[in-house]
Amino acid sequence: MTITFTIKDNTPQSLAFVEYIKKLDFIKITKIKEEKTSLSKSQTKDLEEDEYGMPIKYRDEIMALSKKANSNMTKRWEKAIAKKEQKYDSNL
Repeated sequence: MTITFTIKDNTPQSLAFVEYIKKLDFIKITKIKEEKTSLSKSQTKDLEEDEYGMPIKYRDEIMALSKKANSNMTKRWEKAIAKKEQKYDSNL
């Protein structure tokens, strides 16, 4: 039988309970690592935004990535159009 308990707080009572159940031979303790978020709420408030809502601190990096993505999309689109034109020309 498997039962899962989640200890939310590191209070003395919860830690004492964990120590107690560790002593029992039929209990297996498995710690679950919490995922870290990229930016905390206080960090997002500190980011100053421009008129478009883009963080000024990261604007240059975001714009460079956007330009690269647009360039790649344009290349794929032009390649697809050329392929269709070639197919169309071969049918004539």
